[in-house]
Amino acid sequence: MARQSKSLPVKTKIPADYDYRKTHLPDNMVSEQLGTRCTTVARACIDIARHHSFEEGLVAMDSALAKELTTKEELRRTLTAMGRVHGAPQARKAIEHAIAHSESPFESYFRGIAIAEKLGEKVVAQYFIPPNFRADACIDDAVVIEIDGAVKYDGSSFGKSAEQTIVEERRREKLIQNRGLIVLRYSPRELLTERARVVREVRQALEAAQQRGWSQSTGPFTSKKAG
Repeated sequence: MARQSKSLPVKTKIPADYDYRKTHLPDNMVSEQLGTRCTTVARACIDIARHHSFEEGLVAMDSALAKELTTKEELRRTLTAMGRVHGAPQARKAIEHAIAHSESPFESYFRGIAIAEKLGEKVVAQYFIPPNFRADACIDDAVVIEIDGAVKYDGSSFGKSAEQTIVEERRREKLIQNRGLIVLRYSPRELLTERARVVREVRQALEAAQQRGWSQSTGPFTSKKAG
């Protein structure tokens, strides 16, 4: 939200889960949604990257691009118009890596971790694996990453029992592994609370792939976004 007043509220009146920031906000970076004055989507995405983290900014930008709420050009134009501001480099980096085909916030968040931690040379979202598989992400055409949301196993959201879902996931994973790819699975909670372990395990998997002579140039197929 964007307050009409140029001053911050008294601290004692700010709810614990609210965060206020004082900043220059031109009229062309303000919009109105459901009767509430707020920043434009592009400005909001940039501010998330600036004030929170590259990874969170990437999540916001991926989502906004997927929903066609903004464009990369608008994001770049907005950041340029803001001039020399705190956090601009990480906002610029988030814009550079943002995509419109990420299918969940935590797919984007993992990609952000991989980029920030320099895991491999190429991170591909929605990685296509012949004949008709699609993984959440793949690094260097060698290590597949799957993000498991709890809703997948609740036994109702996808019209399948939890047991059936687990059996199908395991079968799919074996077929992917049989193509020579390493598969790692993480929950959103692990990405948020066990980042160091996730990074370590992905690095180890990439090293294992290199040791057995696997590389982008020697992989059995070329990755592409699934249609």
